[in-house]
Amino acid sequence: MCGIAGSLRLGGEEEVRAVNSMTNALIHRGPDSGAVVRRGRAVLGHRRLAIIDTSKAANQPMDDKATGLCIVLNGEIYNFQEIRAELEGYGETFYTKSDTEVLLKSYARWGESCLQRLNGMFAFAIWNPLDQTLFLARDRLGKKPLYYQNTKEGLIFASELPALLRHPAAGRTVDPRAIGHYLGLNYTLEGRCIIQAFEKLPAGNFLVWSPEKPLRRERYWYLTDSFRNKRRFSSQKEATEALNELVDDAVRLRMISNVPLGAFLSGGLDSAAMVASMVRQQPQNGIRTGTIGFK
Repeated sequence: MCGIAGSLRLGGEEEVRAVNSMTNALIHRGPDSGAVVRRGRAVLGHRRLAIIDTSKAANQPMDDKATGLCIVLNGEIYNFQEIRAELEGYGETFYTKSDTEVLLKSYARWGESCLQRLNGMFAFAIWNPLDQTLFLARDRLGKKPLYYQNTKEGLIFASELPALLRHPAAGRTVDPRAIGHYLGLNYTLEGRCIIQAFEKLPAGNFLVWSPEKPLRRERYWYLTDSFRNKRRFSSQKEATEALNELVDDAVRLRMISNVPLGAFLSGGLDSAAMVASMVRQQPQNGIRTGTIGFK
């Protein structure tokens, strides 16, 4: 877990102070390091929980020297090693072992279409100083949160509502319909936030901001895409083996880490299956687990 925040409003040191306050509100998401940078009109902030490449070289915000692109990422790109190998085949040089740098160079080469290559959970922002655009994207199922407010003065965004509220320009008016959603469902529906001026970037969507064009938001992935190529099995045993292979592959990708791993056991079948898969793949190390009980 990390936290990101940023502002595209025209301003001086007051915008840097505002984004710094926003990232301070996200320190619980990223206690390992934090920084705020100003790149032209863009001010980007990050709080890091170091998982892959824990060196200072992989801290964020991260710049690409060749293009001037700057990124802040919350999440993890599980297939970054495969994408990195492909990029190296094109002659790209890497200075870290992080998935963040792979994502940054993927966008530099493929632009918006890089999203089709990503297997992961993420919310990220990339500032392009050449055309003065900000690219925001959220993973397919929306595992990582991203909130924003668009005004005539510019855009502000953050991983959490309390961080967004730290900006002086943030709205304060409560949306009564969203309150109704929360009281009836224990959450607000995708199109609304508790604060009227705020919006959530929906799962599987990206957003492009530029100073002289309307905000552009597009969906890059649909759930139905996953069901177009259906697999058929001749027996329950064959289907069971295929499911086990898929689960093991998903768990394997999530076990790529430079820090110790553990698992939370909720008492249900899903977490037990995940831990069983972890043990199958690392039987020699053992898996640290935790659970919570109530009297």
